[in-house]
Amino acid sequence: MIIEKLNILEQGTIIDSETKEWVIRIREALKMYDECLGDTEMEVFLIHLAMADARRKQNDTSVQAMDDAFFKEVQEHEKYALSQQIYTELLSDKHFSEPEMTYIYLHLVNMLGGN
Repeated sequence: MIIEKLNILEQGTIIDSETKEWVIRIREALKMYDECLGDTEMEVFLIHLAMADARRKQNDTSVQAMDDAFFKEVQEHEKYALSQQIYTELLSDKHFSEPEMTYIYLHLVNMLGGN
């Protein structure tokens, strides 16, 4: 299902083929983490990631900072350290903005079971 959604985003010129292929590689890399749960959470994360990469490429700074109290909850979650590890191992080469990173961490925690 994720491939079809990425194809739609690419056909609509929301993302480019480089971003689509990168997200597909991230999807495959995430499979090595046993903690990654259901397809729905991973799909939400990957679509967010594709959109974040598109914004990064366009120098789009429209993403607003997450509320500090809310991000503190994300940081206190038991899966936050693992989300940081995944970010460092798989995503840090993209240099996302600070506000974008907070939402990436939120989606990672949710994907790892932190609903």
